[in-house]
Amino acid sequence: MVMDFLKCIFSDSVVFIALHLGLLALLLYAVLSERKMKCDMASVKRDEKSWNHFYLAYGILSVVVTQIISISEFGKGYKVLTTVVDLAILLYLAFFNSWFRNKTISLVGASQSKEE
Repeated sequence: MVMDFLKCIFSDSVVFIALHLGLLALLLYAVLSERKMKCDMASVKRDEKSWNHFYLAYGILSVVVTQIISISEFGKGYKVLTTVVDLAILLYLAFFNSWFRNKTISLVGASQSKEE
């Protein structure tokens, strides 16, 4: 019984749908958070090092999402459309959404300042 439940939860269709619902929720949250930030935000000019982090974030996320779509049997026949939509969402988040870019920079900063 438990194994059947786990099989169902981790099936391609459930993971595929959860990935896309999560991506859409992230997009919605990022858009709303950016609107909220614009009211009380100062302007910042990003340097080349920061932009390299955005390129890296977009690259890693796009490879992960594209691989999940390509290996999944779920959504067969709509993989190209799904990939284009997902990559467009990631492109917007990585390069045009201030909230997501700030979170990317803070995550990189936290990772670099961690002592081992």
